[in-house]
Amino acid sequence: VGIDIGTSTIATSSYYQTELRELAANVSRETNRLSHLQRKLDRQRRANNPQNYNENGTIKAGPKQWIDSKSYLKTKQTITEIQRKRTAQRKLSHQTLANEIVQMGDRFVVEQMSFKGLQARAKETAISEKTGRFKRKTRFGKSILNHAPAMLIDMIRYKALFQEKDFIMANTQKIKASQLDHVTGNYQKLSLSTRTKTIDQELVQRDLYAAFISQHVQNDGVTVDLDACDKDFATFIRNQNLTMATLE
Repeated sequence: VGIDIGTSTIATSSYYQTELRELAANVSRETNRLSHLQRKLDRQRRANNPQNYNENGTIKAGPKQWIDSKSYLKTKQTITEIQRKRTAQRKLSHQTLANEIVQMGDRFVVEQMSFKGLQARAKETAISEKTGRFKRKTRFGKSILNHAPAMLIDMIRYKALFQEKDFIMANTQKIKASQLDHVTGNYQKLSLSTRTKTIDQELVQRDLYAAFISQHVQNDGVTVDLDACDKDFATFIRNQNLTMATLE
């Protein structure tokens, strides 16, 4: 089973089926309410402590004493409860999905991902060619917080090893599953917004195809069996078409 994990989705590919799913889909429904409450909490804190803020809205330097009103504490308690429920829902959703994935096969391959690096703000300041404005330096921190992809991979690894199945962490720099064309053996880097590409005159979904490539990574974690890819490609196209039809 090949696994392509993203910040908010997971794609899997085996000889018998492919799957493309959103991680913890039921958790993200509370995001808007939580954002509203957090803004409310900030307004209440500023109203209770005007002496601690400068005229431009920034916090004054030096030691300060903060006053918390009853309404502020109530809002804070509501936020804490929502976050507790989100954590429990996310863990339950990941446990269920991990169980389903582990039942798909007896050998699992996933590329190593540095989610901590994806959470970090961009260091360089860039200007958008389309709008002429500065690009945001924020990256995938909020998405990773909501969907917790690293937690799911840890669960899959634990359950696979517990059942004495193989779990392989492939070298991302060597494999580059999302860039590889198994027919030509060449690599082509695509923008994140590009979700499809053409392989051997067939249109493939990027994440599912990356999972298909990972499916054929050898035990050393650094090489892809291109002959096996050629042999199984027609089956992958059939499975992919069924998956995309179901999603549509």
